[in-house]
Amino acid sequence: MVVRHGTLGSCNPHRYHGPRGVVPTLNFVCRYTPRGMSDPLDIIVAFVEGRMTPADFHKRLYTDGGLEAFLMAPGVHPPEYVGAGTFFHFLLECDVEDPGGVLNAEGLCRFLLDARGVSYVPSHAAYELFDALLRAQPKWLDVRTAWLAAELLPHAEGRSGKALVTWLREQLLQRFRYLKRPPRWIQAAKWPIGPNGPLVFLGEVPVRDYFHDDGAVFVFHDPSTGRIETVTQVM
Repeated sequence: MVVRHGTLGSCNPHRYHGPRGVVPTLNFVCRYTPRGMSDPLDIIVAFVEGRMTPADFHKRLYTDGGLEAFLMAPGVHPPEYVGAGTFFHFLLECDVEDPGGVLNAEGLCRFLLDARGVSYVPSHAAYELFDALLRAQPKWLDVRTAWLAAELLPHAEGRSGKALVTWLREQLLQRFRYLKRPPRWIQAAKWPIGPNGPLVFLGEVPVRDYFHDDGAVFVFHDPSTGRIETVTQVM
């Protein structure tokens, strides 16, 4: 599994390549005997089970030569979405500060463990957090989960589940402001976010008989700078 709006394989940090609202079910084969946290497989198992934080796992990729060597040649062919790269390089590129990037990393690690016949009990914490970030967004928003994780989650005060979704939605409605009504996007939502936060939506101007098809110009204002920014979309 790897994040929304992409094909399985890109390590784009805010795109989860798995079905929204569905926690993957996996079959496990018990063939592996843990040998200690210095063993690469033990490190990987600890990560997918939630006993090692994504940040600690990512740090081990940089500092643990044994883990690097194993992931460069684990005796398993990587899935197609890794392309010509290796397990190691794919994991190195995942943004573990983004719940989507964590899912990308966990998905590849699970693939490796399954292929090696290693048993584990997966943690669904990253998936549940990522899903909450998606469900909290109204249909006229599609905010990067990396931004949400950095700007909102530090203030969530331990909320989880429905309480987190409700709180996130309230925060989004406070921050993504509009003059009269939210934009009616023709294509995917593309709300501009400046250095000082989301811009304010002022309105949209329909454009006909100009582009190859009907379109619209969406007008946004940055209160902190006075700058006007537009987003053009064509059907």
